[in-house]
Amino acid sequence: MSILDWFDQDKLDAKERKRKEEEEELEEFLRQKRGLKKTYGPKKSSGNGGATQIALLNMLSTSDLDQVLADCAPALTEKIYKMAAQADYLQDQYQELKDYDELKGRYAELQQHYAELQDEYKKLVETLAASAGKQNGRQ
Repeated sequence: MSILDWFDQDKLDAKERKRKEEEEELEEFLRQKRGLKKTYGPKKSSGNGGATQIALLNMLSTSDLDQVLADCAPALTEKIYKMAAQADYLQDQYQELKDYDELKGRYAELQQHYAELQDEYKKLVETLAASAGKQNGRQ
């Protein structure tokens, strides 16, 4: 390999690096135009962002996320549990109301059948009385 080849290789490497940098800049420009944030590489922050990010990832990778949420946001957790309890209560009330409406419908149906049976009974009594009167009149 000659010295000229070596300089040419350096030029080729420099051109390749520059081309990659230009591609990355173009991608970043397009991402910013679309309103997307950069999702890779170091974040510009006060200096403890990496530690905070690592702590957050460690915290979220635990098996007890309920406890993590309770420790980090106790007021929010309490409200969530209250809302869940209220939702359960309302669901129970809804089920009772649904059962009541069903029973009320059945009761109305039974009242209607009872009224029909009362009418049938009256007709039967009248028919028996009329037939007994006819039999007494023949004898």
